[in-house]
Amino acid sequence: MKRLISFVVLFAILNVFSGCTTDIRHKDTDKLHKDTANVKVGVIETTGYKNKSYLHFFDEDLNFLYKDEVGYASLSEPFDKPFCENGEVYAIPKGEFVKRKETYIMGYDIDSGKYKLYDTKLRSMNKLAVSDEFLFGVNCINGVSNIVRCSKDDLSDVITKSFKQLYILDIFVSNEKLYAVINDKKDRVFFTELSIGTLEVVEQYDVTSYGSPCDLIECENKIYISNQYQNETLGTPGSSLTVFDTETKKFREIQLTEYYPNNLVIKDNLLFVSHYDLVQNRGNKISVINLDNYDMETFELTHSVGQLSICDEYFYILGDNCIYKYSYDGYEFTQIKKADISVDKSGTFFYVASFFINE
Repeated sequence: MKRLISFVVLFAILNVFSGCTTDIRHKDTDKLHKDTANVKVGVIETTGYKNKSYLHFFDEDLNFLYKDEVGYASLSEPFDKPFCENGEVYAIPKGEFVKRKETYIMGYDIDSGKYKLYDTKLRSMNKLAVSDEFLFGVNCINGVSNIVRCSKDDLSDVITKSFKQLYILDIFVSNEKLYAVINDKKDRVFFTELSIGTLEVVEQYDVTSYGSPCDLIECENKIYISNQYQNETLGTPGSSLTVFDTETKKFREIQLTEYYPNNLVIKDNLLFVSHYDLVQNRGNKISVINLDNYDMETFELTHSVGQLSICDEYFYILGDNCIYKYSYDGYEFTQIKKADISVDKSGTFFYVASFFINE
């Protein structure tokens, strides 16, 4: 599959590293000016060539506050975006390209600047999901996919479930239910509910005809799913959303006018869909869909839309090494503020990987 090939080419996997610890390989790079109380947006900058990443913090108006350095490589890359809740940021550090040995999910506390490491025993994880009580990670090695569940409060409470000859494309938590997107060896795609308690399959649906799910959002009794690819093995781009009714257990499809639907957000009964090819790192459009009648309009921005999120009625977008703040009035997007991300120029190929909202 195209996405899997990208992982293999970029990230070799060797060795296994285990152990639990707290607040190691950490350096506060701006101790005198840590305005943690006003942190609203965080941007992760990372590299695969040395054990170093940066967290850049901004307030709600995208004024730069400070940045923090953590001693881990390949932190929260585009396919495994971070999660932030109650001032805690969760992200996966995979380690340096050559070694690729890290087995942790990292929990970073914004207020204290300290972090906790949840050892999953799984190296090269490529997906992350978060529920109220647990963290979930996924890897796929030698044709076996593994899902791990870690308790947020008890580092020893870790369970793992293996799926042989299956590739888990993605995992999501919505309304405290765990979902997985799974490919089998016949290249069929299944939308699957897993038990949070045991990680066993609860329900499974063949969604091959709809494409390969990329993002998911739930509103009332419907789950909306973006299909980045129509056929991921062939690299055929997708141009539709799948709608799953959680009461009737039926699916329907919404055809879009643009390819590569990616992130989904909902505001005022409008569904916002970013269009961004995660493999080629390009795309600068957003579709807006009325959930009452599925009427839609697509807007083209002057910069890429690598990630899209919403907070306090405003849209935040990561693209072109910048973070943007937008409003939408029902007719157009208006850019309110733009902030450049100052990337490390040391020659070790640092890049902006992802961002998160501190709600």
